[in-house]
Amino acid sequence: MEADSPSLLEPLIGSVSDPERSAEAASRLGEKGQGELVSQVARLSRLVDRFFVRIFTQGLDGALRRALEGLSSALEELHDALVSSRLWASDKESLALRLVSSVVNDVEEEIERLMSSCGSGAEDIVKQVEAARAELEGASGFLREVSAIGPSTSPRDVVALVRRFIPGKEELASYLVVAGHLKSLYKKRGFHKLLAELVSSWFLRSRRASRGCVRPEDIRAWAADVLRMELTPRDVRKALDVLRERGDILKAASEKELVVLRPREEDAQRAFELARKRYREAGSGVSAQLLSQRFGWCIEYASALLAELVRRGWLFPGPSQLIPGAEEYYPPPEDEEP
Repeated sequence: MEADSPSLLEPLIGSVSDPERSAEAASRLGEKGQGELVSQVARLSRLVDRFFVRIFTQGLDGALRRALEGLSSALEELHDALVSSRLWASDKESLALRLVSSVVNDVEEEIERLMSSCGSGAEDIVKQVEAARAELEGASGFLREVSAIGPSTSPRDVVALVRRFIPGKEELASYLVVAGHLKSLYKKRGFHKLLAELVSSWFLRSRRASRGCVRPEDIRAWAADVLRMELTPRDVRKALDVLRERGDILKAASEKELVVLRPREEDAQRAFELARKRYREAGSGVSAQLLSQRFGWCIEYASALLAELVRRGWLFPGPSQLIPGAEEYYPPPEDEEP
C-alpha cells in the first residue's frame, strides 16, 4: 500500500466504530482469489436454484418467483464481472475481492434464512430478496470500477468506491485498509505514530477505557487481537510515548503501571454536577474516592479530573464536612459558577 501518513488515514480510522467486529469479519473472510470467489458465486447460484424449487413446490405467488429471477440475473452479472475483471496483483485486488466475498457471504446467509421461513410473510421475503439483488448489483458495479482504475490507485480511493457501490461494507473496507497499512509499516518509520492513532481513536474512546485507567498489557493484547498481528511491549510503550507527548494520556502518579487518560469533557461535567448537587443538598463536597465509587472510575483518573476542575476554577479544595482532616472539593457559590 502507499505510504499514507496517519493524518491522511484519519478519515478511515474515524469511520471504524467497532474495530473488534470488523476484525472478526475480516478474519472469517481470509484471503480470496478470483477463482475462489467465482466458486463462491456458483455455490450461491445453486442455493438460489434450490429456493426456486421450494417455492414452486409450495405454490407461492409470482412476486417471489420474479424476485428470485432478478437475484439470479444479478448473480450472472457478478460472475461476468469477476471473470472479465482485470484486477492487478496488489493490495487493491485483495481488498476488492475480500469485500465482494463479504457481500456474497451476507447474501448467502440471508437466502438460507429466508428459505427456512419460506411459507410465511411472502411480501417481506420478496423485499429481502430484492435487497439482496441490489447488494449483488452494487458488488458488480464496484468490481468493474476497481478493474478500470490503475494499479497505483490509493486504497483510500477504493474505499470511496465502496461508499458509492456497497456502502454497507465501508467500515470493513476502512478497517482492512488501516490494518493492512499498519502491518506493512511494522519495523519502519511511522509505525508507532500510526499505532498511537489507532489506540487513541479505537481503544481509549471505547468502553474498555471507561474507568479512565488501563494497563499497557491490556492495550497490547487488544491491539494484537484487533490487528491480527504480534506486538511487543516496546511497541506499545513507544506508541504511548506519542500519546503522552500530545496530551492524550497522563503519567500515573502512583507506582502502578497504569495509563491514565486525559480527563474527558463529559466526565468533567458529570463530576461538577455531582459536586453542585452535594453542596446544595448537604453542604458537602466530592473526593476522588467518592467519584470512583459513584462512576466506576479508577482513583488515579478521578484525581486527575479533580485537578483539571481546580485548574479551570470549577472546584476549590477545602476541609471535609464529614471526615475530620480529609479534603474535599467544592463548587463556587451559585452566582459565581462557571
